[in-house]
Amino acid sequence: MMPKPPWRKRKEDYLEHLQSADPSTLLVSCCDKLHNARSIVTDLRDLGEEFWSRFKGGKDGALWCYTELSERFSRLVVPTPLADELNCAVTIMRQLADSPPARGPVEANSEGQSNSRSLPIG
Repeated sequence: MMPKPPWRKRKEDYLEHLQSADPSTLLVSCCDKLHNARSIVTDLRDLGEEFWSRFKGGKDGALWCYTELSERFSRLVVPTPLADELNCAVTIMRQLADSPPARGPVEANSEGQSNSRSLPIG
């Protein structure tokens, strides 16, 4: 069995593959990346800098990859609102990467509602 190529090479190959992917593949891929980016934002808010250790490419590699993905999907035939949502999530991700440590776990307010920090949808 052949070893996997290095992390950066795999990501570059994936980005290149998007250029020739059919519309349905682009749609599914963008939805997947949007979900992942929103999950990253939530985890960054909860875990702060320690979160980046999950990525083989580290903080800089993950930020590079999601920025490139966002830019590619914006240029390709992906429905604009979906690409805009990915761009929004990546922008928040980049802002959190440059911000102070996390705020801690989700807690309920006095009315029993969660102070969830998930991204707005739509």
